[in-house]
Amino acid sequence: MDTATSNRVRFVVPVRSAGENLAACLGAIRDGDGGHLPVLVAFDGAPTPGEMDICDRFRADRLVAPGPRGPGAARNAGVHATSEDLVFFVDADVCLMPTAVTRAVTALRTHNAAGVVGAYTPRTTAAGVLSRLKNLQHSYGHRSSAGPVASFWAGCALVDRKAFLAVGGFDEELRYCEDIELGARLSRNGYTVIFDDGVEAMHLKRYTLGSWMRSEIVERAAPWTTLLLSGRVSPGVLNTGRTGQTGVAVAVLTGVAVAATRSWPARARVVVLGMIAAAATQPGLVRLALETESTLAALLMGPYLLAHHALGAAGAAVSVMRRFLTA
Repeated sequence: MDTATSNRVRFVVPVRSAGENLAACLGAIRDGDGGHLPVLVAFDGAPTPGEMDICDRFRADRLVAPGPRGPGAARNAGVHATSEDLVFFVDADVCLMPTAVTRAVTALRTHNAAGVVGAYTPRTTAAGVLSRLKNLQHSYGHRSSAGPVASFWAGCALVDRKAFLAVGGFDEELRYCEDIELGARLSRNGYTVIFDDGVEAMHLKRYTLGSWMRSEIVERAAPWTTLLLSGRVSPGVLNTGRTGQTGVAVAVLTGVAVAATRSWPARARVVVLGMIAAAATQPGLVRLALETESTLAALLMGPYLLAHHALGAAGAAVSVMRRFLTA
């Protein structure tokens, strides 16, 4: 891989209770175009014996950071322990596609960028309808944001180490959305971050109803809103763009209409209309579900998106109330 070997690159994989996903992650790195590059697994707290065995099996270097303090702290520790020019962040539940490294390094050079962020593949091996719909939404969001962006996504991303250190790396006080905040900080300091949907990776994470709801409210909407209210990230990026704002409006109006309607049949009709309106806000995502999954997945995208935006509105409300009460 001539393009990548002319730059010194090291993988940094943050880990907290990854289990066998770590083996799949490291195996994909080994089998891809970055298989000859060094890998540092940065543990967020004490690893399990099984995770240590996986590192030994794939000959990955190990670093144990005090924790748990979150993935941002583990990634920072990993970067500080390396000396390579470029760092490729890969989450432990992510499998890189075979040409991801070459594509990322080429994009970094072409755009004279400080970072290149990839995209999830539309398909995933994770079990469950929620896992597949969530993955499709992520994949579509990444692909529709291709080009320069004032954000970052650390699940599959290449970054210039000097630029990363110059802005202070990840904010270790943030347990969630720390990568989004880093991207905004890189942008404010004059650095360019590129979304390139040719830098692909498969997400292995399986969502249950409970973990999905937690992800939507606690890990995304609430902390993202807090960052927006504090001015640390700008509105209009990714999920906070016009499509996301419209989706939240649809969810809120649907909720208000349901509360104002007296009969259950009428409420059911309102909810169905809300689902249709939610799907209409992202026709490209519905088409992607139809093309890569099934007709059923495309039909389910309406109720999924309505619930997604309703949970987003709830998370935003929690953040606003918390800010008001602590002001």
